[in-house]
Amino acid sequence: AALTDARKKLADLLASSGRPADALEPHFTCRLCEDTGIVDGRTCSCVHKVMQQLRRSEIGLSSLSISSFDTMELRYYPARMDASLGEPVRNYMSTLLDDLRGYADEFDTTSESLMLLGNAGLGKTHAALAIAGEVLEGFDVIYVSSPDFFSKLEALHFGSDPAGEEEMLLRTAAGDLLILDDLGSEFN
Repeated sequence: AALTDARKKLADLLASSGRPADALEPHFTCRLCEDTGIVDGRTCSCVHKVMQQLRRSEIGLSSLSISSFDTMELRYYPARMDASLGEPVRNYMSTLLDDLRGYADEFDTTSESLMLLGNAGLGKTHAALAIAGEVLEGFDVIYVSSPDFFSKLEALHFGSDPAGEEEMLLRTAAGDLLILDDLGSEFN
């Protein structure tokens, strides 16, 4: 009875001050995890959404806007026949870009890995950023330079790591899509 009376007095006080009855109740941004970031021992979808936004800004909106499939210029590839390809390089690249766009459009967490190989200046980074831009619409993408990633990992693994950053680095590399740019150019 005393609790009911106290609740009534509280409701009356809130009403008399022009506040709603739930004014003293917590208002969570995420009703699922109640702003703890954890649901059933797993990271909540609200945290994944924030991580995805941070990754997008990390990759750089300017890089993504200039490195899309629409900005890939086929005119830079020669229209002459290439004996090793059996077709003109431009035709080959057109087909390849269509395949990469299809990969990005149909990407899900079960998609196979890709490795883009070729000499410098052929558009591998541009294509990887174009894929990242498309995939970021629904998935978490991590885009990192291989030399930077592996040198940081090496420093943490072989140096002192009192804060446990190596584990965190490896955990953050576990996005839906990990793009390692310039793989093979890192120091062995």
